[in-house]
Amino acid sequence: HVAVVGGDLFLTVNRDAHSVVRQHAPSGALRRELPLPMLGTVQGVSGEHDGAEAFFDFTSFTVPSQVYRVDVKKGAVSLWAEVKPPVDPSEFVVEQRKVRSKDGKVDVPYFVVRKKSVAEDGKAPA
Repeated sequence: HVAVVGGDLFLTVNRDAHSVVRQHAPSGALRRELPLPMLGTVQGVSGEHDGAEAFFDFTSFTVPSQVYRVDVKKGAVSLWAEVKPPVDPSEFVVEQRKVRSKDGKVDVPYFVVRKKSVAEDGKAPA
């Protein structure tokens, strides 16, 4: 996804099955990669082409929809609006791991979501 906000280009791309948001100057030079709260998915960036702020929707395995505000000049990202989840997301861990493909040519990313209290001993149900 590409959006022009505040005269800059905002690109939302996938890297190893999670979203990354990059801010570029009109020339294409990378200004910054925006910090995201955790591994998750960004639903595009929006804002006015000459505006001072951009917005994006973020979700993850443990956090429902959150809207973040970006200060276009500073690159500062702050929570703007959120849906309160019925459980405490801090009780969970989301990890990204990789496994080698059967043919041995590529690493395939995958996610493990678990409660922090669950031991990683191979005995927990999946």
